[in-house]
Amino acid sequence: MKNKTRQPTRFIPNNSLFSKIRLFNLLAILFLSSLYFIALFFFNQFFSPTYFYVGSLFLLAFLICFAANLVPNYNAGFLFLFFSALLTWNINDIGVTGIFKVLIFLIIGVIFELSSNLFAIKIYTHYLTNLLSAILVITLIPVLIALFLSLNVALAMLTSFINLLLLTFLAGASGAVVSIAVWILFGSYLEKIRPF
Repeated sequence: MKNKTRQPTRFIPNNSLFSKIRLFNLLAILFLSSLYFIALFFFNQFFSPTYFYVGSLFLLAFLICFAANLVPNYNAGFLFLFFSALLTWNINDIGVTGIFKVLIFLIIGVIFELSSNLFAIKIYTHYLTNLLSAILVITLIPVLIALFLSLNVALAMLTSFINLLLLTFLAGASGAVVSIAVWILFGSYLEKIRPF
C-alpha cells in the first residue's frame, strides 16, 4: 500500500498588508472614525482656524496610532483614514474638502501602511513603528495639498510653508506620542477591549 506523505502546512501571515479583518475589528475602526468626526464638528464650532487645524491634526495622529494598536493588522491605519475621509469630507480642517481631502487621506493611508512595513524590518516594537509612521503621514499632508493645489504658490511663500510644515509636524508628533504613551501606561487594560 502506497504511503501518502503529509504535505507541510503552508504558513500564511496574519499581518499581511491590507489583510482581511473581522467584523468587530471593522466596527472598532469605524467607531474611532466616528469619534474623529464628532470631535471635528465641535472643534469647528469653538476653535479659531489655527487651533482647529492644530487640534484636528493632533487628534488625527492620536487616533491613527490608537487604531493601529487596538487592531494590530497592517490595514487598520488605512481603514481608519478611509472612514474618516468619508465622514469628514465636507469639513475644512486641513485646508481642503471634498474629493481632494478624500484623495489625500487615501494616499497617506497607503503611505502609513507601507512605512509601517518598512520600519518593522528594523524596528521590533510596533509602538515605535506606529509612532514614526503617524508622524510621517501627518507631516506630508501640507506637501500633498501643495502638490494638488499649487506647488508654485507654496514655493513662492517658502518661509510660511516651512512654518506650516513645522507646525504640522509638532501637532502630529504630539498626538502620536500621547497615543503611544496611553498604550504604554494603560495597555494592559486596553488589550482587554480589543475586538478579537
